[in-house]
Amino acid sequence: MVCMPQIETGLGEAMASDLEKCLETIVKTFYKYSSDNPGRVPGLNRKQLHDLIANELNHLIRIESPQDVTAMMLEWDKDEDQQINLSEFLGGLSDLACMIAHGSWRHGQ
Repeated sequence: MVCMPQIETGLGEAMASDLEKCLETIVKTFYKYSSDNPGRVPGLNRKQLHDLIANELNHLIRIESPQDVTAMMLEWDKDEDQQINLSEFLGGLSDLACMIAHGSWRHGQ
């Protein structure tokens, strides 16, 4: 299932829970980095994934070489179309969250 953009959530600060705000931030961040893919289902190519990680996840994921991004693309790109769609991105974040929760994640891994 591919999620299509509907960013106009209008949750509102007063009524939205922390979790709802977090989810909205994750979706908006994904679309911020995937926004220059005209005519395609929104997704992150290698450069966009690199930029997102470098700017938004740099305290959790350290990119030391281009092979690090390639490895993430191979792991997260389930349909092998050379881009990470929103569902694949959320799956990758879910895996990361589980690793953190279970103590199997080391800073900058």
